[in-house]
Amino acid sequence: MDNIYYVLFFQCISFLVSEGLRNCQLEDYQYELTPCKDGTRWRVSLPELGKCENGKYPGPPVALDQCYPKCQLGEFFNISSLECESCQPGTYSIGNGVVFNMWETIPKAFTVETEPFAPIREESLMDDPDKEECPQRSAWQPRGTYLGFFGGSCVASLYLNVNLVSQGFVLTEYQYADEDVIFELQIDDDKCNPVVSAYDKNRWPALTAEGNWTTHKVRLQAGHYKLNWRAVAASSRSIRPLLIKSILIQGTTDLSQCVLCPAGSYSTIAGSSDCRRCPVNQVSSVGSIKCRSCPNDEYANEAQTECVPRPACTAADYYEEYSKCDGNNKTTVSFNWFSPKVCRDDLAESDQLPVEKQKRDCPPCNPGMEFSAESGECEFCRKGWYSDGYRSCKKCPSTTAANTGLFFSRWNSDLPPVIESKCISFEGSGCSKAPAWQTKNDFIHSSQSHRPDVYLVLSIKLDGGFNVNPRKINQGPVGAVTFTFETKCKHDCEFVFMTASPNHGINVIRTWTGTQEKQNLTFSVLQNDSYVFSWAFQKLVWDFSRDKRGSIKKHLHTAKFRNDDEVRIYNIEILNTIQGGATSCIKCLKGADSSSCTTCPRGKFFQISTAECVACPDGTVAAEAMSLNEVSCEMCINGLVPVEGRTKCGSDCMPKIDGVGYNISSIGRSYKEVLGSRLFTSAGIQYSHVFNISICGITPVTCRNNATLSPIPGGSKSVTSLICRSTLIPNSSGDPASTQVVNLADKLLGFSRKPQLNGIQVLEEFIQNDERKSDLYAFYTSSTVTRTCPKGRATTVTLRCNPKESLDGAIELPSRCPDGTCDGCNFHFLWTSSSNCPLCSSFDYMIVKGECISGKQTVHYIPSKSCQFPSNGPTKKILPCTSQIPVTIQLIIVVAITSALLLCLILLCVWKRTRRLEYKYMKLVASAKPNTEQDDGLHDMDQDAELEAAESCALEEGEDEEVSITIPVRSAKILRKIRSTYQKRAENGSFETIKLTDPKM
Repeated sequence: MDNIYYVLFFQCISFLVSEGLRNCQLEDYQYELTPCKDGTRWRVSLPELGKCENGKYPGPPVALDQCYPKCQLGEFFNISSLECESCQPGTYSIGNGVVFNMWETIPKAFTVETEPFAPIREESLMDDPDKEECPQRSAWQPRGTYLGFFGGSCVASLYLNVNLVSQGFVLTEYQYADEDVIFELQIDDDKCNPVVSAYDKNRWPALTAEGNWTTHKVRLQAGHYKLNWRAVAASSRSIRPLLIKSILIQGTTDLSQCVLCPAGSYSTIAGSSDCRRCPVNQVSSVGSIKCRSCPNDEYANEAQTECVPRPACTAADYYEEYSKCDGNNKTTVSFNWFSPKVCRDDLAESDQLPVEKQKRDCPPCNPGMEFSAESGECEFCRKGWYSDGYRSCKKCPSTTAANTGLFFSRWNSDLPPVIESKCISFEGSGCSKAPAWQTKNDFIHSSQSHRPDVYLVLSIKLDGGFNVNPRKINQGPVGAVTFTFETKCKHDCEFVFMTASPNHGINVIRTWTGTQEKQNLTFSVLQNDSYVFSWAFQKLVWDFSRDKRGSIKKHLHTAKFRNDDEVRIYNIEILNTIQGGATSCIKCLKGADSSSCTTCPRGKFFQISTAECVACPDGTVAAEAMSLNEVSCEMCINGLVPVEGRTKCGSDCMPKIDGVGYNISSIGRSYKEVLGSRLFTSAGIQYSHVFNISICGITPVTCRNNATLSPIPGGSKSVTSLICRSTLIPNSSGDPASTQVVNLADKLLGFSRKPQLNGIQVLEEFIQNDERKSDLYAFYTSSTVTRTCPKGRATTVTLRCNPKESLDGAIELPSRCPDGTCDGCNFHFLWTSSSNCPLCSSFDYMIVKGECISGKQTVHYIPSKSCQFPSNGPTKKILPCTSQIPVTIQLIIVVAITSALLLCLILLCVWKRTRRLEYKYMKLVASAKPNTEQDDGLHDMDQDAELEAAESCALEEGEDEEVSITIPVRSAKILRKIRSTYQKRAENGSFETIKLTDPKM
């Protein structure tokens, strides 16, 4: 009854609105379905509002048998006939559901949002307030046949609101092969409560293998849901894109029409449940019933919407094919176009295909191989035999064994039997029939005859692993992989070296981006297993230019991008393998079975002259696998010592730098977990970084990623290194379970008391200007190379002494860089602890002697507060009591007595000198004094009168001979003055000798 009221009410509104309009005809009416209520639903006929009034009426409302009719695949519910009918050619249907697989643009039902994942800094906004927070490449990008996420610094979200009227599911067909991408499907109900928890596998689509499409299915009950496909790149390097081909929602009410076939596909019959892809050189538009062929001068890959002009042919469009070597060691070279042929050879500028066949000498085989006349190919030498590749294999002499391995440096027409090459396309149509890798005598290079967006993979499958002695434990590296390469890229390109094994999963060892000069890499294999070593190259990431119609267009196979980017691999060597051949024979260890040689244990090298394993000298390590002779040993520097059985240089937590020792075992033998500052996205969602730090590397740290699943059972989704970072991905529910992990440091370069080592500089904020205080700095590097960090990441940890701090200490991050780095490549930490103080030296102790009891005396050694007491340092000693004066005090006494004696001697000499002067003076006074009775008349005497001569007297023993002096009377006043002067100076302690001369003399 409520539905009838609804219809009548709607018709009344239509009548009021349409007053004054023309009369309605049957074609002006359209059918609508009322909402389902109490299991009843009505079909009503309504004219378009404001178009007409009154007129003919199609009929009264019709009740449906069921609210939500169910149709089969290829059918839709015709609201006019109220029956399920087959879809017309050019369309398809999946029954009770809706599918999205046309991605020329984002469908209107979806909402796309991007949110900065990196922290927003005030200084960056002040520098450029109008700067775009999220670049275009960070959002979901429509690419015609799929929807792609290509990385960037932002979180990309794809929202869809759905209403399931019955039990159904969400099915996502996707491709997702990069572990540095986080991909989740978050589903919330109509009350914004999460339907699947952060730990539910339904929330995290599993990783896929390269180039493989897979599906992720989540079952749902009837109700309203908000679906969110979220993606974020955990690395700043160029990632392998995350692609969504289709999204299917089953259980919806949208059954009233079929879905048009997307462009690049077609359906020819009625009742189709899907559409077929157009083959090569054919294209179609939306809703096509067949594909149209391209003109002869144009070309199209599979499932394309338009044809593109064929470029002129070049030498890169054909390849050389070698026949098997004949009895004369000759091979026939022929030339063939790559299939399918894309280029045009009828243009004036085109290169022509050489038609003449050429006879050439067969190139030599690779070392460890010989030419087989039966097969006409190079084959590995038998076990116990060896060859340099030029001559036939020879048997190793007795007491020697073949040094087996894989040695590839001569790239003939055919790849060795253990090497495979393949092209992986995201769409399945980007690879041509040409080889993914082509040989060129001196090197093997990536082929240039495929679409730029494909991955070209070169793989070596190593069954059986390495030749090791199972009875030896801690044997060290079981083998090594060495290769030499270079890349030439005018556009974005990426070269990756990775390993895969059943017990250790897939691991990306090293990544290079852009043009790289010729270089080599050696990777030591530490654990025996069956491995697949792979080299992958992608020629071009993606193009975001727009055509005249405004839609984003990706590059096809055109000459502009065909010949620009490539990687060349010159040689590949894998040592100590079970498979392969031998290039030489080596002596077996004394006492070993001559049929096979075992490798030397850790820290030792094989001395060829004595056929013995010899330990490396002290302070050196045998860093390379299969080390031969002492030249293989390397010296440890920068406070490092040999560790792990002398296989590498590391730290024992007791570095000695510039003669100063440290003991950081309290913080170095375990790891420290540090929670970074609270950071916020532009939407105000809080998240944080968590750092795990192992200073010495004795206990490596592991950062786990529970947000994604590994494509291989038992595969690892974690990073084990010396310093790693986990980032808590912000969720609307606040659940921080989804994390990403980054390797910040996997190699300890060493310690230094200077804030710089090997070009790595400590942050200025963490450098003390006080010369009296000196910190200890630890320097680390990471082998992970990214586009923004072409030299890899570097990390410094400043170890600061604070006697008041605990042994565990506290770690600080830079104040201006709360996520530990200011540029994304260099990370800095300040670790303050009392265990970071240097060890006390002999000058840092204060010696305190105790009381002498029973002939024994306790001597205490008290260290300074600015140093750390060493474990073997003196604490106290019990010595016999002694009255002997210490040598220092004895020396002081001798110096004091000697000084006193010298002073007394000087005083004695001065005293004797003074007595002599006094004696002379007294004699002078006595000889110059007149008689008292004549004193009054002296003044009246003539000025020319002379005094009588003084009587002579004999000299006493020891006295100097003196001259008798006659002083006139008139000189008495002068003598008085002299006497007065003498008395004053005598009182002051100074004496003078005055020579008097008679003016008449």
